[in-house]
Amino acid sequence: MQTQTDYELMEASLERAAEVCDDLTPLVYGRFFDAHPEARTLFHMGERTRGRMLNEILAILLELAQGHDYMPATVRELAKDHTSYGEISDGYYRGLLNALTGVLADQLGSDWTSARERAWRVQAERLMELVAQGVALCGGQTRASVTPSQPANP
Repeated sequence: MQTQTDYELMEASLERAAEVCDDLTPLVYGRFFDAHPEARTLFHMGERTRGRMLNEILAILLELAQGHDYMPATVRELAKDHTSYGEISDGYYRGLLNALTGVLADQLGSDWTSARERAWRVQAERLMELVAQGVALCGGQTRASVTPSQPANP
């Protein structure tokens, strides 16, 4: 049996999530705000904009999993751009990624396998490392270290 790539595992989990959930956005941001209520002021935009942002995060994670050469520079530039909003805690980036994986796990139920969990966590960690590099390039720093954290699942 051939082992699935992170990209294939992640894509399959999103396809399965689409079968059981119309829109992940309110669930992901709801979980994120439950864990970080003080972050609501940073995300004052409407649900449509949050949905677009979540879609961008998903696209970035999938493209990282595919190993596209342009992604590290792209993510570092996006992170540098986000510093214009002020110092954003590494915990918020990580919290949103944890909320995403937690919601996926909840929605997929028994279809959420350890291989899928690992694929999402590995790519989320890659994203966090690139975000930290981007912030550092513009002289800023994230408030927390880039180390694996506990899942957002209760």
